[in-house]
Amino acid sequence: MIIKNWSFYKKIFVGMILAAFIPMLLGYLALIQVFNMTYENNLEQEAKTAIHSVCSSLEVGMESIYEAIDALSHNQAILDMLRSDDEQNDFLAYRELYAISSAYGDYANFCVYDTEGTLQTSVVQNDYVKDKLPLDWSVLYESAREPEKVIVRNARIYRGEEKEEFLRVAQAVCDGEGEIQGFIVAVVSNAHFDYALKGSGIENTKSSSQAASADTGAPVSNSKNESEEKSMQKTMKIE
Repeated sequence: MIIKNWSFYKKIFVGMILAAFIPMLLGYLALIQVFNMTYENNLEQEAKTAIHSVCSSLEVGMESIYEAIDALSHNQAILDMLRSDDEQNDFLAYRELYAISSAYGDYANFCVYDTEGTLQTSVVQNDYVKDKLPLDWSVLYESAREPEKVIVRNARIYRGEEKEEFLRVAQAVCDGEGEIQGFIVAVVSNAHFDYALKGSGIENTKSSSQAASADTGAPVSNSKNESEEKSMQKTMKIE
């Protein structure tokens, strides 16, 4: 063997090099392992923090929507509008809806539907707010079956070949005898989720631009006749 032909001093020299190199290599490998463990722990902690922040932000958003729906479903002006064709009641209901939307509109678009599923009034006009909702399935159907509960159901909208998911949150409006007079519906689009997630530092940027382009953001009224709509809008601008 080659080593047998080495001199004594050369063997000592090589042995000293190996004695110094092997512990250094083992220490280097151990350092890499510790670094990887620390990095993974940091990633796990950051993920937990992000998840907690997202959950807290969404919880605040949903609680705000629930508060707004509860206030509208028990609002006397809304109930009076649903029970009569009086233009004054329509105007007062629009004012109440406008006030609630001003406070909670960043989290959802709020609308009022009658018992036939026909839109009565809304302060925004976009692709998510439909003039008619079905009564034999989805959110109004379940809300009519359980009028005391707030119902949350998913919905979708198609833009060509692309499909966008969003939420409808609804509760029935009942009179003093427990009879259903209509429904409060909140539409929660991707733009609203983006707003709710701002506090968490996470944004759903993929579809927020689509939602923003579909949402005009302009206050309008879908009430029972066009002249009343213009009158209410002018009054709101003056006030």
